[in-house]
Amino acid sequence: MTVLSLKICPVLFLLPALTVGAEHVKGLVGGRVTLPCTYSVTGGATSTCWGRGHCPKSKCLDAILWTDSDGKKVIWNHTERYRLLGNITQGDVSLTITQLTLSDSGTYCCRVEIPGLFNDLKIEIQVRVNDNDIGKTVNSTPAISTTSEAVPHSSASFTEPSLNPAKASTQLSITDIQTASPVNINSYYFPHVIVCVVLLLFLFLCLAGFLYKYKYYEKLKTKVLSTAQASNRDM
Repeated sequence: MTVLSLKICPVLFLLPALTVGAEHVKGLVGGRVTLPCTYSVTGGATSTCWGRGHCPKSKCLDAILWTDSDGKKVIWNHTERYRLLGNITQGDVSLTITQLTLSDSGTYCCRVEIPGLFNDLKIEIQVRVNDNDIGKTVNSTPAISTTSEAVPHSSASFTEPSLNPAKASTQLSITDIQTASPVNINSYYFPHVIVCVVLLLFLFLCLAGFLYKYKYYEKLKTKVLSTAQASNRDM
């Protein structure tokens, strides 16, 4: 029974360190995207880092942005193209990448350092940047539209050259960018709680089975001894 407990305990111990499944975000060269990452600040704001590649066991590999230990402000970013435009103190640490290039495609890791052993929230996001070929469309008098450089707080926006009315539907279908919704930390922990409950129930059933077999063999042993003693007296 002790061996079974030792095998199950590490599983329960490491469950909170699981990584949230990767989200997918698309963008166009020269545009911008927002990579969603939020957490609950019930226990207070905390440090966050963003990095390229998959989330490691600790910190961020190939880090591109860090906040301070109190989670109140950005203390370092690899380039000004990486910004946190949400309310950082309220747990919105979504990363906005501006002036996209093809090299920005790949995996990004958001790591929130939640107090406690192996409690960090890790979110992986896949970014795909497509080349913008709309400007190469043959048009004798193309009309070019421009917008302000102000970056919105809620989601990413993209500016494309406007086409003539006959091509409007084509432009809309190409520039329609899908962004993933923020991940709620409550939905992150709920599956882990269910798994813990199931494992604890399994552990309890194993213990009950062990005790039942132990008592059964004790009774059998007593019965055999009694039979042997009775046989000796008869002899």
